[in-house]
Amino acid sequence: IPSIDLCSLFCNLIDNAIEECERIEGHMERWVCIRAGERGGFLIIKVSNPTVNAEKKSWKTEKKEKELHGLGLTLVKKIVRQHDGRLELERKNGVVTAIAALKVSASER
Repeated sequence: IPSIDLCSLFCNLIDNAIEECERIEGHMERWVCIRAGERGGFLIIKVSNPTVNAEKKSWKTEKKEKELHGLGLTLVKKIVRQHDGRLELERKNGVVTAIAALKVSASER
């Protein structure tokens, strides 16, 4: 997997997690958990963080200038598709979790 793709994946997923944490007010704890590893020929990247939008159904940006934002997940989805992978996004029990799985070619192992 090219370094530029890995950089884009990590940067966008972590940036989204940080932005969600910035929306938290009061005494709710802010944190970001990042895990990555290889399993079954796939690179698995998992980023989790708390959310104040536990009931939100959409994954679209909440920023005012929508035409200038909201491209991160689109790029993540594109990279995941290019590497025969899968992206799962979930909001559950006040936590947002993004899991990106990308196929690792045999020559890169």
